[in-house]
Amino acid sequence: MQRLFYKLWKRYKYLLGVGLSLVVLGLILFISLPFEDIFNTFERKTLDYRFRLLSDPKEARSDIVIIDIDEESIRQMEDLYGRWPWTREVHSGLIKYLSQAKAVVFDVLFTETSKSMVEKEDVNQAIMEIDELIQTNKANRIKEIINSFYQDYDRILAESARETENVYLADIFQSKADEGEVDYVSCDWINKFAVPLEFNPDFKAIKRFDGVTPPLPLLCKAVKGVGHINMIPDEDGPVRRAYTLINFNKRFYPSLSLAVTMNLLDVQKIKLVPGDGIYLDKKVKIPINEDGTMFINYKGGIKTYKYYSYYLLFASHCLIEEGMKPIIEPEVFKDKIILIGSTAAGLMDLRVTPFSSIYPGVEIHANIIDNILSRSFLQVPSFAVNLIIMIFLSVLIGLVIPKLKPFWGAIFTLEILILYLLGAIYLFNLHCIWIEIFRPGLIIVMSYFIILISQYIIVENLRKRIKEAFQHFVNATVVEEIIKDPEKLKLWGEEKELTVLFSDIRDFTTLSESLPPKDVVFLLNEYLQRMTEIVFKYDGTLDKYVGDEIMAFYGAPLEGQIDHAERACRTAIDMMNELHKLNEERIKKGQPTFNIGIGINTGKMVVGNMGSELKKDYTIIGDNVNLGARLEGINKKFHTNIIISEFTYQQVKDKVKVKELGKETVKGKQNAVKIYELLALKEL
Repeated sequence: MQRLFYKLWKRYKYLLGVGLSLVVLGLILFISLPFEDIFNTFERKTLDYRFRLLSDPKEARSDIVIIDIDEESIRQMEDLYGRWPWTREVHSGLIKYLSQAKAVVFDVLFTETSKSMVEKEDVNQAIMEIDELIQTNKANRIKEIINSFYQDYDRILAESARETENVYLADIFQSKADEGEVDYVSCDWINKFAVPLEFNPDFKAIKRFDGVTPPLPLLCKAVKGVGHINMIPDEDGPVRRAYTLINFNKRFYPSLSLAVTMNLLDVQKIKLVPGDGIYLDKKVKIPINEDGTMFINYKGGIKTYKYYSYYLLFASHCLIEEGMKPIIEPEVFKDKIILIGSTAAGLMDLRVTPFSSIYPGVEIHANIIDNILSRSFLQVPSFAVNLIIMIFLSVLIGLVIPKLKPFWGAIFTLEILILYLLGAIYLFNLHCIWIEIFRPGLIIVMSYFIILISQYIIVENLRKRIKEAFQHFVNATVVEEIIKDPEKLKLWGEEKELTVLFSDIRDFTTLSESLPPKDVVFLLNEYLQRMTEIVFKYDGTLDKYVGDEIMAFYGAPLEGQIDHAERACRTAIDMMNELHKLNEERIKKGQPTFNIGIGINTGKMVVGNMGSELKKDYTIIGDNVNLGARLEGINKKFHTNIIISEFTYQQVKDKVKVKELGKETVKGKQNAVKIYELLALKEL
C-alpha cells in the first residue's frame, strides 16, 4: 500500500498540486456566496486604494467648473439676503452672469418656496399693506400677497433660465411614497424629462422608486433639463456607483449628470441593456450593472476640478450691473460646464468616497459628467472573466509549487502575487479595468500553503519511513542525503550494477565453543561494531548480519555512486587493518585471536524492499550476490583474506594491488570466474 501511495504521489504530484489549488478555488468561491458582502467590501477597498494610488487629477476635464456655496459665501451673503436658502433672485443673477456657459447645473433643490424669505427681505411696502390687512382681518388677501411675492421671485429665476437656455435643475426620488410627496402622474410638467428609450419595457432590475420631489412647475417648464441627485453608498459607506436611470411609473428618468450630457451630446434616443450598457445613440456606451448603476471613475480627490466661491461670482455680477469691473470676468466661464453645489458642512451635501469621508456631492456629479463626455468609464469584467483568471492562477501555482522547495516556493508565490498586483494596477492605470484582487490573491496564498502542508505530510511520512528503514544500515550522512532528496531512493525494486561485500569470521563455531557465552557476545558485538563503522565510512549499505557474517553493498540506495567497487575494496582493506588492531588488543588481554575472509563481486543485482507485509528488508538478490558469497568462502582454499572477482578487478585495476589466483568454478556457476587476491591500494 505504501509502495502504491508513493508511486502515485511521485507520478501525479503536479496533478495533485493542481487539484488542491482548484479545491482552494472552489472553497473560496463557495465561502464567498454566503459572505458576499464581506468579500465585496474587501475588494472595494482594493479599488479605493487603486484610486488613491493611481488617479491623476491632470486627466480631469478643464471645462468642468464648480461654483461652491461655501462657508464664506453663506457668511458674506447673510447681511444682504439672510440665511440660507437665499432668495431666487440671487440665483437668477448668477445665471445671467453665467450666460456664456454651455451648462449651468444646480445641485440644489428648488422644490418649494421658503417662508423665511419674507422675514429676511427689506420689503417695507408689502409689510405695510399686510399690517393694514391684519387690522381688517382679511387673511385670504394676506396669503394672496405673500404667494404672489414668492411667485415673482420664482418667475424671475424661471425667466433667467429660459433666456440663457443652459440651466439644469435637480429632483430627488424616494423609495416609499410619504405623505405630501408629489406623484409623477400629476407632474405633467416634468414627464418631458423622461429618457427617450428606443423601446420601453418594464425593466424590473432597474431600481424602482415610489415617489419624487421635483422642482417647482414654473421652473421645470423653463429649464433645459431635470435629473435626479439620488446617491447610492455601498454597504461600507463610500459612493462608488451612481444611478444612471431610475424606474418610476413605467418611465425611466436620468440622473442630473446623464441629463446634462445627453443634451450636450444632442442624444435623440437611448438604448438600455441592463448588465451591459446605456447606448446614447451611437456616440457613447455607458457600462452599467444589472441594476442600471454605473461605477464612477474618480479623477482625483477633493478639488480635482476648478472651484470658485459663489460669493465672488455673485459679487462680480453685481459689479457688472453697477457698470464696474468684476472680480472675475464672465468670459472665464465661456463654454464651461458649471456645477453649483455646496461644501458647507451645514448644508449636508458631503459624501464618503474612496478619497475622503467629506467629499462634496457636487464633485461626484462632476466626475460622472467627465466620465461620460470623455468616455473614460471604469470597466468591470464579468464574473466569467475573473473566474478564468482565478483558474489560471490556481493551475499555475498547482503545477509549479510541487517542483520547488518550500523557500523557493514561497519566493515564487510572492513573485506571482506581486506580478498579479502589478498587472491589476497596469490594467487600472492605463485601461480603467477593475479586475479582482482580493479573491485571486487569497487563492494564490492559500494554494501555496495547502500544497506545502500536503507535501509536508506526504514527504515527512516518507522521510520517517526512510529513516526507520535505513538508520541501522547506512551512516547518518547517507540517511540525510536520502531524506533531503527522497527521489534518489528506489525502494520498490530495480536492477542495477552494484558491488557486494561478504565478510565472515574463520572457524567462529570452534572459537565460540572455547569461550563463555558472554565473552562470545562481547567479542561478536565489538567485532561487528568496528566492521560496521568501516562500511559506513565508505557510505556502504549494511544489508544484514548472519551470525558472524556481514553482508554489505555499494551503489544503492544513493544514486550516482559510480565508484562503488573501489569503496568496497577500501572497506575490505580497512577491515583487515582493523582486525589486526583488534587482535593486538586481545593478545594484550590474553584473549584468543581470530581471522576473517572477505569476498567482493560487482555486477547486475536486484535491489529494493523485499519481504512480506509483516516484515520487509531493503536488500539485494541475484546471481552476482551469490558469487560474492562464494568468493568469501574460497578464501580458505587459497589461505587468503580478501578475494575479488574479475568484474570488480576491471573497475579498480588502476587503484589496487592484487595477486591473480587463476580461474575458479564456484558453486552455482557453470563458467569459471577469474579471481584475485586483494593485497593493498596503490600509492597515488
